[in-house]
Amino acid sequence: MWGVPTPQVYKEKLYGKKYVWFLIGWYADNWFRIKDPAINCTEAEMAEAVEGHVTTEIVMLNPENTRSISNMTSQEFIEKLQKRLGKNPEETGGFQEAPLAYDAIWALALALNKTSAELVKKGLRLEDFNYNNKNITDEIYRALNSSAFEGVSGHVVFDASGSRMAWTLIEQLQGGVYKKIGYYDSTKDNLSWYNNDKWIGGAPPADYTKVITTFRFLSQKLFISVSVLASLGILLAIICLAFNIYNGHVRYIQNSQPYLNNMTAVGCTLALAAVFPLGLDGYHIGPGLFPFVCQDPWGHPRGRCGDTLGPAGCFLTTMRFHIRAASATKVETLLQPGMRMILMGSL
Repeated sequence: MWGVPTPQVYKEKLYGKKYVWFLIGWYADNWFRIKDPAINCTEAEMAEAVEGHVTTEIVMLNPENTRSISNMTSQEFIEKLQKRLGKNPEETGGFQEAPLAYDAIWALALALNKTSAELVKKGLRLEDFNYNNKNITDEIYRALNSSAFEGVSGHVVFDASGSRMAWTLIEQLQGGVYKKIGYYDSTKDNLSWYNNDKWIGGAPPADYTKVITTFRFLSQKLFISVSVLASLGILLAIICLAFNIYNGHVRYIQNSQPYLNNMTAVGCTLALAAVFPLGLDGYHIGPGLFPFVCQDPWGHPRGRCGDTLGPAGCFLTTMRFHIRAASATKVETLLQPGMRMILMGSL
């Protein structure tokens, strides 16, 4: 019954600081120590698996030393019950629920007594009751639902649906012993917490996934290394661009389509220059500057122009040689500066 899932909890390691189990609280305090042939776990394993679990149950015994309608306190009731049961009363079935049963009989007796007085006014008697007599049934239900008295289990009162409204006891198994850690009063929606709860690991497990926002920093050694290589690449691109412009009148340079070469050099320079702003992180700038550093004024990622110009120049150069090989008479007309700008814009 209650022991069936516990071996699986132990075998699957579903216990410890990441778990907390909520169990019904009306089992005997030593239920996990009672040997059962159907359970293939030792007592130590069972105790380890259930350590720290929380139980809830209705308060079955009034914690206050007040006299009930029977002129007995809760402790006097328990003493009389233990004397009647004899040895080991805790192992007797229904021992813990005895105060509830005792108060239930009182509630029924008071309701019948009240019903009898109401029925006399209507010319009826309790002795006339049967399950088909709705008038008497309604009177009994009305009297029972309006009952309110002090019992050995606490204040006895019922809600509109006829359910007992009582305190809820909250206990936790600490070191193999159940400890009271709080009460909940449903009539007043009030939680009384003793702050004596103990958790494996020092704190209760999280009941939701915590999302922690952290910065991911770039390795400074890697950033410096790539920046040095990018600087060398930019320097080389500038040298090539200057060489191309300075020697633009030379026939060999003119025949090599200097516009395409210049466009490729400018594109490589812009793409490599994007390494510096894109490599900045929380070590260098604040989060508020990230959009400005990582995007151009039009909202595009930095380096997009370079990524476009560089490959476009290479593509047009390749296309020029392909067209020349296919039809040498049309290539110069097709790749005039105006046409080159149109093709570059389309790319």
